[in-house]
Parts: sequence; structure tokens; C-alpha cells
Amino acid sequence: MGFSCKDLSRQNTSRSNNQRVLAEETSRGASATTFNACLGYVDVHHPAILIVENVDALADDDGDGGNLDILFSEFGNRGYEVQPIMVNATEWGLSHRRRRLWFFIVFTSSPLLRLSFRSGGVQATLSKFVAIFERTKAAPLDVYNVLLPNDHPLVEAHLAFLITHHADSRDLKESGWTEAHMTEYSAAGARWGQPRCSDGDSSSAWYPFLTDRERDILALKSWLCPEKTLLDLSQSISRVPMSSFKDVDGQQVEMAPCLLPGMKLWSTRLHRLVTGFEAIKLQGFPVDLSPAPSLSTDSLMKDLAGNSFSGTVVLAFIASFIFAIDWSCDPEHSEPCTSADVEAALSWLPKLKRQKPQ
Repeated sequence: MGFSCKDLSRQNTSRSNNQRVLAEETSRGASATTFNACLGYVDVHHPAILIVENVDALADDDGDGGNLDILFSEFGNRGYEVQPIMVNATEWGLSHRRRRLWFFIVFTSSPLLRLSFRSGGVQATLSKFVAIFERTKAAPLDVYNVLLPNDHPLVEAHLAFLITHHADSRDLKESGWTEAHMTEYSAAGARWGQPRCSDGDSSSAWYPFLTDRERDILALKSWLCPEKTLLDLSQSISRVPMSSFKDVDGQQVEMAPCLLPGMKLWSTRLHRLVTGFEAIKLQGFPVDLSPAPSLSTDSLMKDLAGNSFSGTVVLAFIASFIFAIDWSCDPEHSEPCTSADVEAALSWLPKLKRQKPQ
């Protein structure tokens, strides 16, 4: 479950006025609206387990009556126990930065759960869950081990689709950015127009699909930080998310910036845009096992990647809870296992094994 982060994000200029936004019925950025919709769903369906995620800035409002306190109170009043965990997706095997505040929320008296907390109590079980979750960490791959090569059929097909269906982006006129760019160039110690995009970028077949504003951002930022090869050109020139590096076993691996809805991620190493299919891969979803997507859904896939939970973290949450629970201590729900039960379970194993490709 998730709700809008727009009123809570540090990028929101009016954020200082939103420290109790979750207490409202509606809000300009829809954080209150969608949070109340989540509570409405809980009131109707009473789910036994909830995994909730939002921006890490939510933890900034941790005082009495702040947004974090409101979240705890709303779920606590409904009989739920809440366990918060701060998570950076790069520590769970993903090749992009995504620092988020996650909540594992359990309705301990749910008739659907049929599990007991008697052996150690709810808090002891949740503490065990956190300890196990920490042990599921995995180092990230270098982002270029996740992105597709330029000659991959999906990459080539998407470029062909852009050429066929879209006009040259130079025809797209954007206004109001020139002065801000000149100021940014001056602050960087460069004359506006002096830094140029690399020959590899400017001669790329993908380059015509950048606007003048985006090309100007690419020229300055790749000149300032040539070692950072992934840049989100959708943002203003004063805040361009770029790749970063992480030490893994003594080697520096490059990671993409946080995936955001509406992003336009350019690789100066591949000299092209990152596709929506690749964005979904970066979020940890096994799309390589799925049929090839419709090329017209590329922007939708980017938005889905920017709004979705990190797949590996969700799996780690579920697995950790399974191992944290005492499965044997509730006589009210326990029934003796019979040989027929064992045979029925074993009969499913061949069906669960993935067939090897021919």
C-alpha cells in the first residue's frame, strides 16, 4: 500500500506548512487524500498484513502530532502494530538509489492471519523480523549489468518507434529556462555555450529526441561530472539527479539515481535514453521473463517504475516475516499434520520448478 508523497517531499517548497497534512481530509499534493483512501480500504477489508512505503522525509515529522505520529495513531486505533524501517534499495541488490521509509504493519487479532505471538509477544516478533530483514541485504550490481546493450532488440525497436512516431524534439519549444541556465553556467565557472556534449552523445540517433533545454543540461553536467554517466534531464538545471558510486568488495559500482515518474534518464556511456523496460528492471521486477512490452507503453513503464515499490525489498519483507513467526505455538489454530498433508504438499514441488529453456 502506498500514498502520495507530494506534500511530504523535501522538494515541495510549501512542505513546512504540511507537518500535519495527514490529519486533513484532502491536500494539494493528494497525500492526505490518498492516505485517507488507504485507511478507508483498511476499514472495509481489514487486511492482516500491510507493507506501506513513502519518502524518507516522512520521518522528519516525528514529533508529537506530526505526520509520522498521525500514521502510527491511525493504524494503532484500528488494532495494528507498526514497525518502521528506513531502507535504501541499493542495500537490497538494486542498482539505483532509493531511500524510503517502509512500514511493516500487522493486524495481530486478524482471523485471516491464524498465527500466534504468544511465544514472545508482538514486539519481540517484530524485533526478530527486523533482525532477519537486515540479514537479507545484498550488494548491488553495477547499473550497466542491468541496462540492455544498444543492439538489444527491445532497445532498437524503441528507437525505431521514436523515429516513426515522434517529431524531432528540436521542434518542441520550451520557454523560461535560458536565464536560469546562464546563471548555473556562471556559478560553475563556465561561459554559457562553452561546454559541449560529447561527440558520442551529439551524434547519437537518440539525441534528436532531447529538447534544447535538455541538451544544455547534458552539456554542462557531463562537463562538470564526466565520471557520472547517468543524468535525469527532466529536472531543472539546478537539481539534476545523477548516478553515484558504491564500494562493493573493493570495487566501485555505478548506480542510477532514484527512479522518478516522468524521468528522462540519459546515459553518456550508451549515448541514449534509458527505456521504460529498463527502469522496471532497475526496480527489481523480472520483466525479462515476461512477453515484450508494447512500445507505446514506454512512458507508462517509466511512471510505474518511479511510483512502484522496490521488488526485492517487498520480497525481503515477506520472507523475513515468514521466518520471524513462531508457527507452532497456537493450539487454537494448530491441527496435526497427516501423511496425506505431506504427500499433497510434495506433489506440488514438480509444478513449482521452472522448466529449463530448450
